[in-house]
Amino acid sequence: MIEAKIHKILFGPQDNIENFVVEQIGLATKSIKMMVFWFTWKPIVEALLKAAKKGIKIEIILDKRSAEVKQKDVDLENEVLVPEFISRYNFNNIKIFVYQGELLHYKTILIDDDIVTTGSCNFFNASLNRHEENYMLIESKKLNEKFTNKFLELKNKSKRWKK
Repeated sequence: MIEAKIHKILFGPQDNIENFVVEQIGLATKSIKMMVFWFTWKPIVEALLKAAKKGIKIEIILDKRSAEVKQKDVDLENEVLVPEFISRYNFNNIKIFVYQGELLHYKTILIDDDIVTTGSCNFFNASLNRHEENYMLIESKKLNEKFTNKFLELKNKSKRWKK
């Protein structure tokens, strides 16, 4: 059994999942590990860059679809190709990997060694602002450890993203 405290559950689009994710990233003190399927949303990327400036170690595993130029959503100003955008800043403490398996469908962020945020919400405009989605904050060292083990397994099936 894994003991865990669910601190918050959000339901989009009425709850602001974007602000919640940005806020949680800003609270990291040591590390952030992300496993994400569809991630093109600039405000969340900018929160990661702020965390990197504070010295937070960041590792991101993306599904292949988030590392390819795709048709743009309705908010061109806030949609970016995450690996290219992050690489402009040359942070040594941000590493991006692209999953080489069939589909990486996670929407999970592991913060430090005790926080797991996860749910159905992808990090792109329609999912954050129009779709019926959920996202939650769970505090549990053991759950974070389980997800970290999965993260490491998926990282071994991924290639480091290079310009």
